[in-house]
Amino acid sequence: MNGVWDTAATTVGGLGLLLLGMSLMTDGLRIAAGRALHRLLERWTRTRGRGFLAGTALTAVVQSSSAITVAVIGFANAGILTLPQAAWVVFGSNLGTTTTGWIVALVGLQFKVEALALPFVGAGMLLRLARPRTRLGGAGEAVAGFGTLFLGLGYLKDAFGGIGGAVDLGALEAAGGLGVLAGAGLGALLTALMQSSSAALAVVLTASAQGLLSPTLGAAFVVGANLGTTSTAVLATLGATALARRVAVLHLLFNLVTAGAALLLLVPLLAAIEAGRDALELARDPAATLALFHTAFNGLGVVLMVPLAGVLVAGLERRFTSREEDLARPRHIDPTVLPVPEVAIDALGRELGRTGAMIAELSRDLLRTPKVPFSSIEDRSTAARRLLVTIGDFATRLSRSPLTADVSQALSQLLRVHERHMTALRMAADVRALRDETETTLEPGEAPFDPAFVAAVDEALATEELLSREFREDRARAARDALDEARDAERVRVLEAARDRGWSAEDADRRLLLIGQIRRLANQLGKGEAALAGVRAALGHATSETAAVEG
Repeated sequence: MNGVWDTAATTVGGLGLLLLGMSLMTDGLRIAAGRALHRLLERWTRTRGRGFLAGTALTAVVQSSSAITVAVIGFANAGILTLPQAAWVVFGSNLGTTTTGWIVALVGLQFKVEALALPFVGAGMLLRLARPRTRLGGAGEAVAGFGTLFLGLGYLKDAFGGIGGAVDLGALEAAGGLGVLAGAGLGALLTALMQSSSAALAVVLTASAQGLLSPTLGAAFVVGANLGTTSTAVLATLGATALARRVAVLHLLFNLVTAGAALLLLVPLLAAIEAGRDALELARDPAATLALFHTAFNGLGVVLMVPLAGVLVAGLERRFTSREEDLARPRHIDPTVLPVPEVAIDALGRELGRTGAMIAELSRDLLRTPKVPFSSIEDRSTAARRLLVTIGDFATRLSRSPLTADVSQALSQLLRVHERHMTALRMAADVRALRDETETTLEPGEAPFDPAFVAAVDEALATEELLSREFREDRARAARDALDEARDAERVRVLEAARDRGWSAEDADRRLLLIGQIRRLANQLGKGEAALAGVRAALGHATSETAAVEG
């Protein structure tokens, strides 16, 4: 009974040390890398080849594909990486994580680990204590992590050696293909529970080296451990953007394709590795065989992704669409209309009318009481900004086409409207920031603006998609005049409140600046509306003249 308890305690303790070592090593290497990790991910992802190399190298350094994948998801969440860029970083990360197997097989299981582990732990922790929270201290933490990892491997070797004769996995071996699938499932479960494919792989390699797993069953566990690492990425996407969810699904699909290919070719791959070892007259080493198998099938997965990545990315681009992406997607402009400039300029005007309406709507919401949630306004601001970038690209392509004088003049006008909308969007951000800064001057439950001022702003910003209705200059002029009167009345109200409540000069100035910025925002959108109406009228007039001549 004591023997069983000792073996169980050694196994649990070895696993604990292994996980602690992996955690210390990963955290320490990330600290030692500092901002270089983020800079490399930002800069080395312009092409799929560079992204692949960056993912491979950074994972080999950090020793955690999960850490790199979660970082990639974070960058995608922030809009720094596109899906095609993130895809090849993820593929490279899966190949980079195979270095852990080689470290375990060629170092951790080949030497007396105590000779390596204890000096590493001691030297690393002394360095960490001497230079805490620095890159050098991070390097020390990583060195201590390596030592702790090796110490855990030593305990696992002893534990697995003790239970090797007592545990019989012959039933899985005898089950053939079903046994292989069961082994892969157990490997995936082990990784999901440990939240580290590297740690799970170290356990599998140690068990194989001690004779607990046959080469075939060990390979199945390795495939499962590789697949189980996707659980961390999936958890990281909870509450993330649509793009981040696409990256996680892409990671899952890569691992599914790779696992499927590895399981189908498991026997031939192992046979090829054994034949190569015999040809080179190398000693039999189950751990090294599995490490090479791990590298081989991940490399095979990358090769399979060369023709498949484009299809997967294109398919995922149409999935998990958010409201922001729906708003940012053009409804009128399309490359197919570029060959006909008259049609293209009409579509461009319609799309700009739509962006004007979007900016006007979110601007009105900035004045609402209670406040519209920031996330809603931020999503719509981002969508409008993305749509304006798309419109700018479309206008640039249109300008390169042979244009008539009328279309060329209309394009110039629309580019000025585009600039006004970009300016209005920046002003809306200023209005939001100023309103937040002036909240402290209000009494509990007090509305920030007089209802008459809010009503005047609403009327001035009552922009719709222009080409679906007739523009009325008299209505627009009356709305501007009413807003000017309401603005002056609001200024008087603010000055009286500042006097009665003892506001500081800075508080009063911010309130007055907020009112003025709201008026300027409405003015920008109003001028854009009038310019769009002028373009529509001019093009309509030109079209009528052309029809008369042709008639």
